Amino acid sequence: MPRLGREQFETNHILKQLSLAGVHIFEYQNGWQEVRLESPIDKLIMSVSNFAAELERAKASQRTRDALQRKAQRGYNSEAEKLRKERERARAYRLRQRAEECR
Repeated sequence: MPRLGREQFETNHILKQLSLAGVHIFEYQNGWQEVRLESPIDKLIMSVSNFAAELERAKASQRTRDALQRKAQRGYNSEAEKLRKERERARAYRLRQRAEECR
C-alpha cells in the first residue's frame, strides 16, 4: 500500500475512503490477498506497514542526497559530464566518417 500516498496518514486516509466507498483492495505483495480494515488489528498492521514504507522512502531520499553531495565534493559536475560525453560522441562520429571516406 505504500504507493497510495507519500506519508502514512495520507495512505491510511485513502484506504479508509476507498473502504467506505465499498472498494475491495488487494495487495500484490501478499499474493493478491484482500486488504481488510475491519478490525483494530487490521488497521494497526496496515498503519505499521505504511509507516515502514514512509521510513524507507525517507532513507532512500537521504541516500540520494548524500551521494550527490559526495559527487559534488569530488568535483563532479553533471553539466561538465554532459559536455564531455557530447564531445566524445562527436569525436566518435567524426572518426566513423573518416573511416567511411577511406573505404
